[in-house]
Amino acid sequence: MVAAGILFIFLILLLSPVMMPEDSALSRKVCSFTHKVKERVYTITHPYPELDYPSSDLGDKAEASGGATRVPVLTYHSLVPAVYQPDPSNHSVMTVEEFEQQMDYLHEQGYYTATLGELEAFVHQAISLPEKTVVITFDDGYENNYVYAYPILQRYGFHAAIFLIGGSIREEAGEPFDPNKISYLTRSQMAEAASVFEYHSHTYGLHHHITDECGNTTSAVTDVTLLEQDIEDMETAGFGTHYFAFPYGIYSDRAIRLLMSHDYRMGFTTEEGYVEHDSFTMRLPRFSISPGTDLSAILGE
Repeated sequence: MVAAGILFIFLILLLSPVMMPEDSALSRKVCSFTHKVKERVYTITHPYPELDYPSSDLGDKAEASGGATRVPVLTYHSLVPAVYQPDPSNHSVMTVEEFEQQMDYLHEQGYYTATLGELEAFVHQAISLPEKTVVITFDDGYENNYVYAYPILQRYGFHAAIFLIGGSIREEAGEPFDPNKISYLTRSQMAEAASVFEYHSHTYGLHHHITDECGNTTSAVTDVTLLEQDIEDMETAGFGTHYFAFPYGIYSDRAIRLLMSHDYRMGFTTEEGYVEHDSFTMRLPRFSISPGTDLSAILGE
């Protein structure tokens, strides 16, 4: 009887949007609730696929136990010299001067900048990392990361990862770099800076919003049909990887499962927090670094 009652309620939820005007606010709320119920049922009935962690890839990186128990992952986007900063309230644009100050602080405090491979090994407790470890990431793949961040990171011997929008990467430069314009990395710049940067996926062309079946705005990544094609496009462009940053930090269980089925082993959100041993690798937190961010507070100094 209980099971029958639950089934009846679920059927009512499924039919409710049909019985209401399409532009009704109540209809959208019921649709959204129904969608959440469907996704919950899907989550329960579709366990995450098992992934084999490639511990054999560690080589001589394995270390004794101890060191860091949690690692902050820092997220940057665009950099411009202060003289070109048109809008200090834009949280995605940091001045080169402030970025350099932060890197100088990390260097003075003796921080180690881990690769994503090392972070993955840390989560699986396959290696230890120094107590003072951070991971530096950039989203989107702006040319100013190469022009400004690359020489600063290189000077300090730091490592960083760039999550690329694959479809925006250029074959060649074309016009000279202009700090007042948005421009993306070229393949030759990526190759030149490979000693500092590693490159991973921020989708090939899904860094935009769509309207879902309930009329709500969400990330295009949540449409798994679009995501399936996008993964193929990224690989065709030569940007195959095991690591993914969700645009706008928005994800769904279906998207996570699809990525895992294509051998993606880490996914990064915009939720704040630290990566720890046994963190779920497909929903890892990051700290968004904006102008005025107190880095010492994040690092617990």
